[in-house]
Amino acid sequence: TVIGDMVTWLRAAQDPDGSFKKIGMVHHQEMMGGVAASSASMKSENGGTKGSASLCAFVLGALLEVPNLASDAATLAVVEKASAYIDQELYTLYTYSMSPTAKEVYMLAQRAYAAARRVEKGLGEQAQTALAASRKSLAAAAQHSGVGSSALKFWGAPASSAQGKVAAGGLVQPGAPRMMMFRRRPSTSDVETTAYAILSLVGGGVANMNVADAFPAIRWLLQQRNSRGAFG
Repeated sequence: TVIGDMVTWLRAAQDPDGSFKKIGMVHHQEMMGGVAASSASMKSENGGTKGSASLCAFVLGALLEVPNLASDAATLAVVEKASAYIDQELYTLYTYSMSPTAKEVYMLAQRAYAAARRVEKGLGEQAQTALAASRKSLAAAAQHSGVGSSALKFWGAPASSAQGKVAAGGLVQPGAPRMMMFRRRPSTSDVETTAYAILSLVGGGVANMNVADAFPAIRWLLQQRNSRGAFG
């Protein structure tokens, strides 16, 4: 099948460390969204250029949509290696960064979304642990404005007064909410990162849905629509 052929091609593009090699070049980098902010120039172990953790998370999200994944041992192995690679990359970033960059927050939102999909697919307790840790870190990285029914929050380029502490396992624990007045126009990467964060909060199956926590971000996202109905 077409899907089967694509999955086979993606499996072949994975490096031993779990990342995926970057093939070809996109001239208009803005079309790549948050993935473009995290390019790498290292040599891939199986030819080509080594891709970023964000690219790995993007591919992982696609593989998690494969039908009958639980019975596909070869693809499951690729999923587990990719998940381990992303976890290690985030551990390294957050261990040495008290104030995560926009790129790191984007990776975190992608990791949280992938963890939510893994939980929905019933891929074990490790996925549940990854989802809980990612949500805790997302809470620390969120930027807030307003209170009550007017409360808004988003994820993206961080405020200068970042708060939160590095926790065991390398991820950020929640500190006091960071307040943001939104004087600048949010970037398309902010919109994309916030969308991934929302998906992670409402995903993970009925037992893990956190819709109330997602509402301020959903309100913020709806306010980013332009006159043509698109976002950003």
